[in-house]
Amino acid sequence: MQKPDAIASMQGLCMNVMYLIPSGKVRPLVPAPFAVSDVLPGFTIGGLYAARYATGDNTFKSEFGVLPAYVKYGERRGFFMSCFCQDETASCAGRGPWGLDKTPGVFSWDVSERAISLDVTTPGGPLAGIRLRPIVNRTPFGTTFPILCVKGESVVFFKNYLASNIGFATSSVHIPPESPLAGFPLGLKLVSTFWDASNVVVKAPELAHERALKGAEKALGSPIGKGM
Repeated sequence: MQKPDAIASMQGLCMNVMYLIPSGKVRPLVPAPFAVSDVLPGFTIGGLYAARYATGDNTFKSEFGVLPAYVKYGERRGFFMSCFCQDETASCAGRGPWGLDKTPGVFSWDVSERAISLDVTTPGGPLAGIRLRPIVNRTPFGTTFPILCVKGESVVFFKNYLASNIGFATSSVHIPPESPLAGFPLGLKLVSTFWDASNVVVKAPELAHERALKGAEKALGSPIGKGM
């Protein structure tokens, strides 16, 4: 098992908290042409994602994303990302090809040998707070994390390849009542994990030039999707 103090010394850090979410409650937040994919009858998988990447000279850039559901689009399947927030002072270079509209935010990290803590605030106010308390700090693991999102009137598909040692944790998530995410249907918590961001490889995104927003303007205009 990895020594606890190695967590605080990570050059980069990713974490997510995943939930089993009632498909009926989250479906209004998923725009056409995506279809919510059930992993159990009446339930899909979604959650929250956050990361900080070392940029040199003890500086970092951070990002936060909301994954309402696991969806399908034609033959592709992946997690739909409805919200993407990045450091308000961070350069977007290298992130542009993802095709994600970025909302500026302020990220307050506290990473120690015993816990990982993050609070995210946007110009509209507090967004979310996440607290992780590591249980197992080093488990060999490799996977692919597919993402589907909307860019204008098109669909963007990309994959994160993870070949790393991941950690498992207990977690708590706080969404303030004034947050744009208030009311987001978080369901049964499945797993909370963290890993070294330096071991993530992002494949070049694929852009599908098709009408993506038919019937979706209302969903994307909700507090969760607006401007993100």
